[in-house]
Amino acid sequence: RRIGLGIMGFADLLYQLGIKYSSEEGYALAERVMTVIQEESHKMSIDLAKEKGEFPNWKLSVFAKDKKKAKMRNAALTTVAPTGSIAMMFDTSSGLEPNFALAYIKQDKDGEFYHYLNGHFEKALQKAGLSQERIDSVRQEVINKGTIQHLVDLPSALRDVFVVAMDINGSEHIKMQAAFQKHVDNSISKTINLPNSATLEDVKQSYIDAWRMGCKSCTVYRDGS
Repeated sequence: RRIGLGIMGFADLLYQLGIKYSSEEGYALAERVMTVIQEESHKMSIDLAKEKGEFPNWKLSVFAKDKKKAKMRNAALTTVAPTGSIAMMFDTSSGLEPNFALAYIKQDKDGEFYHYLNGHFEKALQKAGLSQERIDSVRQEVINKGTIQHLVDLPSALRDVFVVAMDINGSEHIKMQAAFQKHVDNSISKTINLPNSATLEDVKQSYIDAWRMGCKSCTVYRDGS
C-alpha cells in the first residue's frame, strides 16, 4: 500500500537556522531533509519486502525498470501533506509552506478567537538589541500587516529570514515545491501564492513552470480571488 511519510514545521526550521525560505540555501536544505526521509523509508520498505514480499504490482512499476533496485514492500512512501490543524496544535508551520503571517487570529467553529504570534520571531526581536518600545511597535505592525518587509529600519538579516507567504514570488514558491518533489514519491500539498496584480499569463506560466520543474501537481492562488 501507499503510505504518506512527510514533514511539517519546515518554515519554522528555517527561522531557527537563520535561512531565507526563498534562497539557494533554503532549497538545498529542503532537498537534504527529504533525501534522509526518502532513503530511510525506502530502506525499511526493502527490509519489509524481504520478510513479507514486494507489493503485487512490482513488475509493472517504475522501480522494476531499474534492475539494480531492490524490491520494496510499498509502492510509494513519502508525501508532504498540508498538516494545517496538526501544525496549529503543535504551534509550528504547516507542511513545507512558509508561514502565512507572523501574527494572525484564528476563529474556531464555536466562535472563539485565538491570537498567534510566531515564537521564533519574538525571540529574534529580543536578540536584535531593540528597545522594548520598538519591539512593542514592531509587534503591533506585525499584528496589523502580518509581515515586516515594510519596516525598512529593521536589520536586513531579520527581514530576509522572517518572510511570509506573500513576501515570496510565485517562481520562488514553485522552486521550493520542486526541491521537495525531487525526493518525494507522491505529489505534494503546496500553494503557489500570487499577488492580486497577477495576470492570466502569470497563472498560466506558474503551471507551466511547475510542470517543467518536475512537480506532480500544483495549486495556484491569486490573492483576493
